[in-house]
Order: sequence, then structure tokens, then C-alpha cells
Amino acid sequence: MPSTLAHQLYCPRCKTPPLEVTHYEGSKIDICPRCAGLWCEVENWNSKRLGPYADLGSQVDHFPSAQIPDVSALDPNVADFNVVGTVKLNCPNCLQNMTALSIGQPELAEIDQCDRCGGIWLDHLEVDELSALKEWSSARKQMNSELTWGNWWFQLFSQMPIEFNIKPRRFPVVTVSLIIVNVLIFMAQLLLDESLWIELAAQGNEIAFGEDLWAIVTSMFLHGGWLHLFGNMYFLYILGDNVEDVLGRARYLLFYLACGIVATMGYAFLNSSSDIALLGASGAIAGVMAAYLVLFRNSHLTFMFFVWQRKMPVWLWLGGWFLINVLMSLIAFSDAEPTGGIAWIAHVAGFVAGLIFILPQENRLVENHALLKVMRLATA
Repeated sequence: MPSTLAHQLYCPRCKTPPLEVTHYEGSKIDICPRCAGLWCEVENWNSKRLGPYADLGSQVDHFPSAQIPDVSALDPNVADFNVVGTVKLNCPNCLQNMTALSIGQPELAEIDQCDRCGGIWLDHLEVDELSALKEWSSARKQMNSELTWGNWWFQLFSQMPIEFNIKPRRFPVVTVSLIIVNVLIFMAQLLLDESLWIELAAQGNEIAFGEDLWAIVTSMFLHGGWLHLFGNMYFLYILGDNVEDVLGRARYLLFYLACGIVATMGYAFLNSSSDIALLGASGAIAGVMAAYLVLFRNSHLTFMFFVWQRKMPVWLWLGGWFLINVLMSLIAFSDAEPTGGIAWIAHVAGFVAGLIFILPQENRLVENHALLKVMRLATA
């Protein structure tokens, strides 16, 4: 991004080098090239795009507004603010100590403002946190919105849950690509004789003894029918976009494949004498479900009970799904002769793998994702 040297303002944290002029949301703002902190003065604030300018300084009586940036659009439960106190950060313009202002109860975000000139300092992630406050307010309204007849008819015929959650920050390239690849491969299956593609499926009696290990991956992209494909791709679509947004595209793809591999290997070692072909993305998607459960535990899903729709927390829906799979796995193991059907244990293995992979990263992922951080604090 091209920039020019500012009028010798210095970052209150880094001290040097001088701030550089940049543009953010239509406003001219000074940025620190080292820590990416932002400094905005009154005359450069675009109130239409950033909200009313903060005017909480004790000596600023010539600016009529009295709201923190971006908080005007929030509901009253989030928009409360408190003066934390004087901080050791010096105003880039006046050089005096600024005042820290916390937003929300409990504190959801914090900004620093100069009492003399009214300028606002935003640390690198604080800009994202202010944007996240607006997103969370919108997400709460969506989660509490009335269900439509379109939702009802869809759920009546599909019996699939509907997600009420926030939109990802960027287009879910990996999730959409996985869906496209799975659909194209299934279309190829329909055109080919079963004997030509069934060799790509995994068999417990081969995998458990180190044979045809490549089938551990290829089996993840095969499906046994339209309903099998639709169910898997639907859950991948409604949950995977948010998980991809948090993990990042490369790590999300590795996470997806790792959960699928663990699911297939878990099934193979627990069914080492079985020659029944295992195919489907269910194990990998079970891992995505586990990640969604951990990261977006405050979101809601709507389910259909006969003809009645009910919203429930995602932890209750996915937790119930996992327990059902555990129960069905135990029943399946009680059968003397294994038969074809749903590979319940692969679902369980993929879900557990997802928990094992995501839980150690949870705190770091939440801290680096402003919206997740706000969601956790707002519902604490």
C-alpha cells in the first residue's frame, strides 16, 4: 500500500518510526508501520462509515457527539462503556497521557482517547474487535429471528438442521472446493462401472495390515448414493465455512484430511477382519463438527421434531449427535457378523480426532479471531 510520511506523529507504543498516512473505511488515518496501530483525529473521521466520533474526553466540549466509534449500531447490552483510567500511552498529537475506555460489560473491547484533542488510538486488533461488536450484534438478531415458511418446508422434507450463525469474513474457498470435488467424483462414479471405482474404497482387513494405504484418502471422496452425498455436503457447507474462517485455508484443509484419515484408520483397526468397503467424507466432516462445536459453541441450530421447529444451542445438537453415534457403535460391535450400513465408529473416531486437534489451539484461535473473542466475552 503506497503511503506518505505523516506530519511527524509517532506511535505511542513503538515511539519510532513516524506514523504514515493511510486510508481506512474512507477516512485518512495514520498507521504505525511497525505494530499496525491506527491514530485518527476528529477532522479525518468518516462518521457515515465508522459511526459517530468518540467524544468522551473531559476537555473536548466543542464536538457534539458522545458515542464510541462503531458502537452506535449495537444493542444496549453491548454498547455500555466505562472509563478505565489514564494509561501510559502518550497522545501522538498532544504528547499527554491518554484515557483508556472499555466497551461492554464484561469488557469486549478497549480504545484509548486523548482528553485534550479527542484523537483515538486503536491497537492492531482493536479495529477488528470494534467491527466484531457490530457483527455479533447482527448475529444475535439473526439467531433470535423468526423462522420462515421456507425454512419449515426445507426441514420437513430434508430433516436437516439450519444454522443461525455469523457469516465468515472471507469466501470459504476450501470448503466450496471440497464440495465441488466430491460432487464431480460422485458424478464420475455414476458413469463408471462399480468394479472400476470400488477399489478406491477402504477395507478394514487391508488397511489394518498395511495394504492399499492410499485408499485411506481416496475413500473420503467416494459416496454410496445421492442421499449420502447430500447429507455430507450439506453439513460441510453450513459448518465448514466458519471453521475454515478461523483456522485459515491451509490449516483447515490439513485438519479436514487428518480427521478423515484418523476416522478411516480407526474404523479399519476396529474392523480388521471386515472386507466391507468404507467410503464417504463423514469421518472428516465429523471432525469439522467437533471443531465447530468447540469454536462456535454459542451459535444455534434449528431442528425439526415431526412438524415442529425448535432452536437449540449447537452444543446440545452436536453433543446429542455424538452420543447417538457412540451408542450405535456399541450396538454394531455386539453383532457377531458385521454387515454393510453406516460406519458409526468412523464418525466417532473423526469427531474425537477433531476435538484432539482443535482443543489445544482453542485459546490461541479465539484470541486471534476478533468475533470469536467478542462472542465468548459477551456470553460469559
